[in-house]
Amino acid sequence: MLKNIVIAVQAALIAFGCLWAYLYQHRVDQIFLTYKMNMTANDSRLLVKIAQRIESGQSEEAAKMLRRVATTNAGEIKNDISKLDFRMDDLVSDARDAGKMLEEVGINDVSQALKEREKEAGP
Repeated sequence: MLKNIVIAVQAALIAFGCLWAYLYQHRVDQIFLTYKMNMTANDSRLLVKIAQRIESGQSEEAAKMLRRVATTNAGEIKNDISKLDFRMDDLVSDARDAGKMLEEVGINDVSQALKEREKEAGP
């Protein structure tokens, strides 16, 4: 009788744990989804503002805005490199691809930071 009660309590705890894990994962997914929505909205707003500047003849100001955004984004990527786990080769490859994309437009900081971090991480 006592064994059955213990088994029932354990089964209830496992079921509760599974439910909590599912709900927690769902919450995390929703957080990332709304973050992506907000970032996309922010990017869209910036692009519209830049388009308005270009249309009003302020193309130099629009170019400065774009360069500042690119520089800021590259700086954020450099900061994220410190958190990159170099044991995950496929993700490191993706990070290298990001560095190559930025090299194409003259921003070499990300690729350089990746190389330095990879040396620190070792084999």
